[in-house]
Amino acid sequence: MVLNKKYGLGLIGYIFAVGQTLGGPGEGIQLGQVNLSPYVSGSYSHDSNPALDASDEREDEITELHGGIHLSGSGEQFSWESDFWGTDKRFDKLDEFDNTDFGEMVNLIMNSKGGTTLKIDQQAYEVEDIDRVSSSIEKVKVFRISSELSRHITEKTHLSGFYRYTDKDYDDPDRFSFSSHEFDLQADYDLSEKTAIYASSKFSELEGISNNDKGEVLDGIIGFLVNVTDKIDAKAGVGLMELNSDDSDEQEATFEAKIQYAVTDKVELNLNGYREIEPSSISSENYVTISKAEVEIIYTMFTSLRLTLAGTYREFDLNNPFELGEELVNKTEDLYSLIARLDYQTPADALELFLIGEVNDQDSTIDSIDYSQYSISAGISIQY
Repeated sequence: MVLNKKYGLGLIGYIFAVGQTLGGPGEGIQLGQVNLSPYVSGSYSHDSNPALDASDEREDEITELHGGIHLSGSGEQFSWESDFWGTDKRFDKLDEFDNTDFGEMVNLIMNSKGGTTLKIDQQAYEVEDIDRVSSSIEKVKVFRISSELSRHITEKTHLSGFYRYTDKDYDDPDRFSFSSHEFDLQADYDLSEKTAIYASSKFSELEGISNNDKGEVLDGIIGFLVNVTDKIDAKAGVGLMELNSDDSDEQEATFEAKIQYAVTDKVELNLNGYREIEPSSISSENYVTISKAEVEIIYTMFTSLRLTLAGTYREFDLNNPFELGEELVNKTEDLYSLIARLDYQTPADALELFLIGEVNDQDSTIDSIDYSQYSISAGISIQY
C-alpha cells in the first residue's frame, strides 16, 4: 500500500513538473496542415467496492495513468481528427484487477458545394471495465464503424441515411460475443426557421452465438428538432421498436433525446436518453432491453474553474428468464449514478487539475448482484 501511494504521488508530481516546463497554450503543435496534440493525465483514487460485490465489499486505492495523441486537420471542404490512447490502471490490494486498456478513433467530414455531407466515424478499443449487462468486470474488444450521408432535397426538406457496424468480442468464453448492422433513414421538414419535425426508420440485424445469428429489430420514431442560435440545440422523439427472432417477438415503446441548453453564459444543461435492444452476453437465445436517461449541468464559476454535476439512470431488462443454478429467474436491474467533477485550469494553459466524486447503486431482481459503490479521485492532466 505504501509503495502504491508513493508511485501515485510520484507520478502526479512528475506530470506536474513536466506541465510547468512545457506549459504552452494547450492548442497543440502545428505541423503543416496537421495539428498534433499529445496529452497525459494521472490520478489517484479511493474506491469503496471496485469488485462490485454485494456482500463482501473490499475497498482499495487505484493509480491510473492515461495518455495519448490527438491529430486533426482540415481543407476547403473537409475536416478530420483522430485519437490514439492508452490507460494503465493499478490496484493496491486487488491486483488481479490491474489492467492496461488502449484504443483509437478516426472521424472524417466531407462537404460538397451542392449541399451534400458525408461523415465517417471509426473506433476500436480493448478495455477491462464494468459490463453493465453481466454486472461484472469483463475484458472486451469493440470495433465500430459508421457512415452518414445527408443532403437538403428542397429548401425545407432534409434527408439523411446512416449505417453502423459494431462488433463486441468478450475475452471470457462464458460470455456471448455479438455483432450488429444498423441502417437508419431520417427525413426532416422545417416548420419554421428554428423548428423541424422528423421521422426516422431503423433496421438492425443482430448476429451472435447467443441468438443463432437471427435477431432483427425495427424502430420507428417521430419527433422534433429545435435550434435557437447558441441557446438550444435539441432532438427528441418517441416511437415503437419491434424485436423479431426465433427466441423472442416483442413490441415496445422507444425514445431518443439529445438536448443542449445554454441556460446562461455560465450554466449549460445537457439531457440525453435512448432505448435499444441487443443480444444478451450472459444468456443464450436471449436479448436485453437497455433504457438510459442522463442529465448533466456544467457551471463555469470562473474562467479557470468549472463544476460538472451528472446523474444517470439505466435499466437493463433481460427479455426471457434464464437459468441461474437450478432455477429459471427473471433479471432486471436499475442502476443509479451520480458524479460531481471540479476542473481547475492553471495559469499554465496546458495544465489542469481535477477532483471527481462518484456514487453508484444497483438494485436487481437477483439479490447477489446488488451493490453500492463510491469513489473519490484527484489528478492532473496536461494537453500540449
